[in-house]
Amino acid sequence: WTFDTAGGDASGNGHDAVLQNIGLAPGRSGNALRCTGRGMAVVPDSRQLDLPEEVTICLWFKLKGSTGTWQSLVTKFLGNQSRNYGIYLCPDATGPGFSTSFENADYPHTDCTAKTPLLDGAWHHLAVSVSALDQNVVLYVDGELAVKRAVALGLLKTNDEPILIGQGVRGLIDDVRIYGWALPQATIRDVMGGSE
Repeated sequence: WTFDTAGGDASGNGHDAVLQNIGLAPGRSGNALRCTGRGMAVVPDSRQLDLPEEVTICLWFKLKGSTGTWQSLVTKFLGNQSRNYGIYLCPDATGPGFSTSFENADYPHTDCTAKTPLLDGAWHHLAVSVSALDQNVVLYVDGELAVKRAVALGLLKTNDEPILIGQGVRGLIDDVRIYGWALPQATIRDVMGGSE
């Protein structure tokens, strides 16, 4: 989702986002989603977006500061009980995190966070690559490895919830991408540079 012209799915798969109480503004490239903390872009659920084995989420964002609550950049969550995948910023704004629910876990969801402050008013690229097959969660900030966590808890739980982009966020979000496989660091850097 480039958000150059509303919420059209640039992949051609027809997963268009509906903008709810949210608009567009000049972004890093073309337009971006302008988030005020009240609206969001909503991508309706689809079997193609239910990803139990592997997922990579990439996006550019520029935030204005802490909101004192969770800033959900991209999430596909059913509350705390069934989280397929999602990237967020913690209320204390210490850094980004990824959350999912694993089928064999004894707790509702598993989180992997990085202590990388990102509320400096600059554009940052955030990516998380997850593989239940290789049993790794890897988070990259601006193309560099921020944290890697080994997780052997089975497949990611799927749900029938929509993807929400920008919920509770104050700032700009641009070029959101979701892949159904785990991208390596070199490919993530290519995505950053616009060559993938």
